[in-house]
Amino acid sequence: MKNYHISELCIRDPFIFQENGKFYLTGSRGKGDRLSPNFDDQDAFLGYVSEDMENFYGPYILFDGFESNEYWAPEIHKYKGKYYLLGTIHKKDARRGTYSFVSENILGPYQPLNENSLTPLEEEALDGTLVIEDGVPYLIYCHEWLQINNGAMKLIQLSDDLSQSLGKAKTLFNALDAKWVGSNGRGYVTDGPFVIKENNTYKMIWSSFKDSETYCLGVATSDNLFEGWKQEETPRFEDDRGHGMLLNINNEQYLISHKPNHPRGKERLI
Repeated sequence: MKNYHISELCIRDPFIFQENGKFYLTGSRGKGDRLSPNFDDQDAFLGYVSEDMENFYGPYILFDGFESNEYWAPEIHKYKGKYYLLGTIHKKDARRGTYSFVSENILGPYQPLNENSLTPLEEEALDGTLVIEDGVPYLIYCHEWLQINNGAMKLIQLSDDLSQSLGKAKTLFNALDAKWVGSNGRGYVTDGPFVIKENNTYKMIWSSFKDSETYCLGVATSDNLFEGWKQEETPRFEDDRGHGMLLNINNEQYLISHKPNHPRGKERLI
């Protein structure tokens, strides 16, 4: 284990869980990350620990038990006294999807709750995030543009132990519902959802491309988690940053994301 300054960590899709004065960082390692055992592969979910959001100690291997070189966009949540990790994996015998893992300890090791993904098995999906509504857990995730061209943001109910999904997924919106979204050169992307509720209004930050070179972070709002999502006219940021989340530190809200999106290997936590 080593200490790394924030400027040294090559990381995409950052997620920070805060507990007892410490910050636990997870994310996807950028291709070409010198900290990776294999420079070209993302072959584990990793964790780092910080007390000041400047210096991070690690990496800890949270989970590396599936045969895949795609371990993307992990999130850590505390739910009913245990720690849950939700992360996207592309197993060799299945489509890409978000899986659930559990541990008694925040830094793991995490154990899979199901050999199958929470996202529908017939869908190419990624970037699942947990939302609790009236005590019921839901997964909001992205149905990949690679499969449907006009990427979708979807919601599906989860079982009480987060081990499986229940019922059918519901489409909340598609990429082209936002006027600012353009093609990445091949399709229209939905990426990296994160949802909060403020004053009875749901706010979702999510990412897409304005054009093939410009990765952006936008905002959608609704009075109802399950429908009626409205997109802001323009992205909040269009400077090649994205996959964001919000973190509350000492009653102040901070945006956490990665920048730049390209070239790979240069991504940093901002």
